[in-house]
Amino acid sequence: MSFETANEFYKAGIPFCIITDSPVVPEQYLSLSASLAHKAGLPEYEAIKAITINPAKILKLDDRIGSIKVGKDADFVVCTKNILDTQNEIKTVYVNGKKEA
Repeated sequence: MSFETANEFYKAGIPFCIITDSPVVPEQYLSLSASLAHKAGLPEYEAIKAITINPAKILKLDDRIGSIKVGKDADFVVCTKNILDTQNEIKTVYVNGKKEA
């Protein structure tokens, strides 16, 4: 209901993830949503987990996605700054371990 909600779930030990309601809020604003939750009190690491491993766990796909480990799908981005930094720029995108043009 608000950006404070994620921190309340975290403090209560309730599994959660941060999503957008695309196409109303496009998916490119996912990291911004996590950043706003962090600004509203959610610890930084928990905000990052809320857009990576947590949704994978909730969907029971964490054996394939959500973190960088040998044997998992290698889809990730390389950024200029922390993914939660609003001044961040994505420099490179990898899909299945291959650099995208």
